[in-house]
Amino acid sequence: MVSEMPKDQQPTPIADDEIVHAWQTAIDKINAVDVQLEPYPMFSIDGIFPDAFYGKILEHLPPREFYDYSKDPAYQVLGKETKRGNIYFEKPEQFEPLHEAYQTFWRKMSSPELTAALMNCFLAKLQPYLNVPAEAVRDGKTADVMGRWMLSRDLPGYDLPPHVDTRQKLISVLFYLPDEENESPYGTCFLAPKPDCDKVLYGQSRYHREDFDLLHRLKFQQNTVHAFARSDACFHSVDEVGPEITKRDLLMFNVLVA
Repeated sequence: MVSEMPKDQQPTPIADDEIVHAWQTAIDKINAVDVQLEPYPMFSIDGIFPDAFYGKILEHLPPREFYDYSKDPAYQVLGKETKRGNIYFEKPEQFEPLHEAYQTFWRKMSSPELTAALMNCFLAKLQPYLNVPAEAVRDGKTADVMGRWMLSRDLPGYDLPPHVDTRQKLISVLFYLPDEENESPYGTCFLAPKPDCDKVLYGQSRYHREDFDLLHRLKFQQNTVHAFARSDACFHSVDEVGPEITKRDLLMFNVLVA
């Protein structure tokens, strides 16, 4: 059921062609950027959207009460991941309660046509570095590939312990969406296990931060995007978010094999 919002609180409607133009601008920048190979195959772009459009994105971020902060107890291995709330676009129970203005905007932002264009763009850029699971290859070709969207909001105290992504994922794309007051140093950290770390390092398990060396830390800055290819070696984390910021907003786009 769609909830009602007072008219004086509704975000400004955005024309379809403005959204298409913003994404085409982003795709042009992605096509032009170079992939860096250290510490892992990835790229970053500042000012991924036109400035005025970025402001409209922030205007369409839903209030906190619409984010799902529940977590399976088995997921809470280490850290404070319960401080992350998510809205998965493909989950009706999370997406459909949004006010109509939010639903309309994010449906347009993640339309099947735009999703396919972005997915193909990221695949073309990172193709040489992808690790496709053997079971996903059929007749010499990668099985169906899909794009999955999610809004996330992290609260002070959130941290994400070192891990590598699930083998189904090919590419992780992080659109950082802070306002000016919530820019911070709490971007994704890329890590390597210390030489004396003898744990089994694989899959979605979480590990202790002290067992890893920091290779590179992203800054959580306005209107930036970061994309990296998933591998068994690409460990990453987020350090505990400090109390000096109120929230850490992201739009995530994952490219996965079916």
